[in-house]
Amino acid sequence: MAENVFIREADPKDARQIADVHVRSWQAAYRGLIPDEELANLSVDEREHFWSQILSRSQRSTLVLLEQDVVVGWTAFGAARDPDCDSTQVYELYGIYLLSNYWNTGCGRQLFQGAEQRMSSLALEIVLWVFEKNIRARRFYEAAGFRIEAGKQKHITIREATLAEVRYRKKLVQS
Repeated sequence: MAENVFIREADPKDARQIADVHVRSWQAAYRGLIPDEELANLSVDEREHFWSQILSRSQRSTLVLLEQDVVVGWTAFGAARDPDCDSTQVYELYGIYLLSNYWNTGCGRQLFQGAEQRMSSLALEIVLWVFEKNIRARRFYEAAGFRIEAGKQKHITIREATLAEVRYRKKLVQS
């Protein structure tokens, strides 16, 4: 596990750094899944605008992982958005991303555990969507106790690529 990292709630001043991690981690994690042109066109400025809006509202929680006051990862979660999930009992992990040099260091697990601890006092279960072909992420979620839900799949189109997403679910231990 990386030393000198800590987790805290994100605030609006973190928007630029979160956006940078968002773009850079997508470019590393989704190479070969999402068309290269789409990855190359990702904009930190556009993501910063998105994150400024998200962080100024309180509809979701966002945690950041910092090393020497620099955001190197983030996770966001809140009420489940799927119509078949009771949003008072099921929360959704909207995303968890780290800069690629923090992969396989335990930092992702540490960040997820921080989110899971907060969600366990608010919900009974967590769901998440992941690209079916994103084997690294699927292994991560399975190691964290998530199980794929049979028959829960959707497709999104990014440029000329149609990507399947599968839903995972985990029961929470109440705190």
